[in-house]
Amino acid sequence: MTNDMSPETNIMDNPDIIRTKISEQYDFRPYPDKPIEEPLPPDAELLFWNSLATIYYVTQKRVINPNGKLILDAGCGTGWKSLGLAAANPGAKVVGVDISPKSVDLATQRLQYHGLADAEFHVLAIEELPNFGLQFDYINCDEVLFFLPEPVAGLRGMKAVLKASGIIRTNLHSAFQRAALYRAQAAFKLLGLIENNPEDLEIGIALEIMDNLRDDVDVKVRTWQQAVGAADELKRSFIARDFLLQGDKGYTIPEMFAMLHSAELEFLGMVNWQDWLVEDLFKEGADDLAFLALTLPELSVEERLHLCELWHPVSRKLDFWCAHPGLDVGEAWDDDSLGDGERVRVHLHPLLVNDEVKLGFIESIQEQKSLDLGGYLGLSLGDTLVIDAVAAECLLGLQEGPLLFSDLVAKWVSLYPEMEVTDALASCRELLMGLESGMVVLFELLGPVVGL
Repeated sequence: MTNDMSPETNIMDNPDIIRTKISEQYDFRPYPDKPIEEPLPPDAELLFWNSLATIYYVTQKRVINPNGKLILDAGCGTGWKSLGLAAANPGAKVVGVDISPKSVDLATQRLQYHGLADAEFHVLAIEELPNFGLQFDYINCDEVLFFLPEPVAGLRGMKAVLKASGIIRTNLHSAFQRAALYRAQAAFKLLGLIENNPEDLEIGIALEIMDNLRDDVDVKVRTWQQAVGAADELKRSFIARDFLLQGDKGYTIPEMFAMLHSAELEFLGMVNWQDWLVEDLFKEGADDLAFLALTLPELSVEERLHLCELWHPVSRKLDFWCAHPGLDVGEAWDDDSLGDGERVRVHLHPLLVNDEVKLGFIESIQEQKSLDLGGYLGLSLGDTLVIDAVAAECLLGLQEGPLLFSDLVAKWVSLYPEMEVTDALASCRELLMGLESGMVVLFELLGPVVGL
């Protein structure tokens, strides 16, 4: 698959050469270049969005516990993202593969240093995964697919080791958002700076060129603003990461869907779906425009996403989830099912089931103060995820395991004996639906569903 916006090279017809160059690139400058001993930042939101519980609930409305699950970090680099996946999914095993031996060595050292023994790393190309002999519940392939000579082969490789109920998260560079960078790459190739694997000399020359271009030169205006005022080492990192990047290619939404079709995978959704809502591109009141009101609802998911990238290509990556086609996720809950409290089981998000949060519940009850459950997950939805002491007492039992919706209503009634049962039901329902909107609690509809 080709793209006129990507820089042409004379090696694109030889996948082995491309893989060798990319491997050499990351052996020379492993990525990310964070010290092995550096801990993960205290970023609760990062853990939340890397949790299998979050991912499965967003894409399938399925409630799972990460404990015992098998996660593949395909293209693991130096293991920084592997470390995040392990921290976000206690009890899961993380396996990483990468074509850079230096990166695999650093990833192994990193997770061993941080005491995560249930992880392993291998030098392996993603296209070779079908021979790996394992099946995974979740595959993370971040910042990798667009490097592959044949991305469809990479998708097929991951599909071959994905469990029937599993999910793949992967991404492609956006051809539209990175168009100016691809022009810069083509220029540096023309100057001979990307013929071989760029090292310190080539990086230094490219940095001098960018710094000395006039400030009104288009490619500098569109690509170099982040470097203005930055330290020299950070500028060198920008050059190596983007301007002299071997094998970098950009794609569009239609090309992304074509790849999924060729690999026989089904699109589940964009990871950062909030940035891909075509309705949000219009001013308030635009929903009154007759043409849009008639046209937008008729567009397919692919067409709506393509409109977004044509009008407002702000996302560097086309970041998406996919799975085996026809995945049977079972019956999802709805407002009617909440009326039958015996059919809906309520779970706390797994990242909230721990001693720290349990202590927060107890302190809220004892000191009669509010508790911000969203804060533990790095989420901010106003007061929606903040509960009072009575709600904390009602929900405390979820620390020991999931409870039926009817059990929580009964608990609420016992805490408000003067309240009518119908009012208690309404109050408890409102509380739980508010918390579910932020995935603080997860609803499981009991019935015949496909097990994990």
